[in-house]
Amino acid sequence: MFLNDVTKGADVGMPALNQLLTTPRSSPLKVVELGSGCGMVGIGLTTMVENCEVLLTDMPEAEEIILRNIAQSNSKTNSVAKFQTLDWNEPSAELCDKPVDLILVSDCTYNSDSQPALVSCMERLVRGSPDALILVALKRRHDSEAVFFELMQKAEFDSQQAKVKLPSHNDETDEIEIYCYRKRAD
Repeated sequence: MFLNDVTKGADVGMPALNQLLTTPRSSPLKVVELGSGCGMVGIGLTTMVENCEVLLTDMPEAEEIILRNIAQSNSKTNSVAKFQTLDWNEPSAELCDKPVDLILVSDCTYNSDSQPALVSCMERLVRGSPDALILVALKRRHDSEAVFFELMQKAEFDSQQAKVKLPSHNDETDEIEIYCYRKRAD
């Protein structure tokens, strides 16, 4: 499963992510997933990590499938997933003011037109939670995705990265790039 591979990546090259996911906590791990799609990554996290609150966000047309998937999930003790619509161009002050420990972004860099809004949304979330980690996972499809990494650098995010090979169809594998970002300290 993808999340198991992410945690393996955390073990070998992302100590901050590993610590965040494995340290016992008295308060819930607060997670926001941007561009959740069907919610697989965020919901998967609630099935693997105890005491975890995941807010899945996407456009309104994703709500039905996400809510159906949440209803069918089997979360760990004290873990829960919820859904909220979110337009990256206009993140609500309410969302940006809530504390967050981890921001998930899975397979959202393929559309170069939306990349500036995505990075801007992450900047706003991190302003309210400067110690938040951002976990970005992607399968590169084309050269225009490099713009995302340039925007993250301009926004003063530093990263650690890992690559994971996952099974694909026809006995092939896909190389998934995983980046763990943190806002550069001033």
